[in-house]
Amino acid sequence: MEAGVNLSTVPVAVITDSTASLPDKVAKQWDISVVPVQVVVGDQVDDENRWDRQELLRRLHAQENISTQPPDPGAFFWTFQDAISAGATAIVCLHLSSKLSATAEAAREAAQQVRVPVYVLDSGTTNMSLGFAAMSAARTAASGARWNA
Repeated sequence: MEAGVNLSTVPVAVITDSTASLPDKVAKQWDISVVPVQVVVGDQVDDENRWDRQELLRRLHAQENISTQPPDPGAFFWTFQDAISAGATAIVCLHLSSKLSATAEAAREAAQQVRVPVYVLDSGTTNMSLGFAAMSAARTAASGARWNA
């Protein structure tokens, strides 16, 4: 598959979370939707991609309490809806280990509210090993593969 190919017409959409550490360019190239986890700093909660990295590092060095929490199921619902609007007839949703986060559970909750099959997969891992799995799923979808449940 060539770089920059628009895969939005692929019937199987691939969605992951931001712990996959996919560079924006790669996610766009393979048409992988990325739902950001939430970062909690004190009483402030926001999508991971809205936090300034330098500010987070400064706060870590200042020993402020920083944690993460799963995306709201609504974030998954609207990402699923966007995929369906783009023509997806099925969605493969790969997430970080359920031993680390309830992210996959939030995706499962949202999946119950959409009209196409959504296959939520607990990768059992995180970071680029999850990112490589999402890229592999996107390559498979781009090749015309269909999901057989």
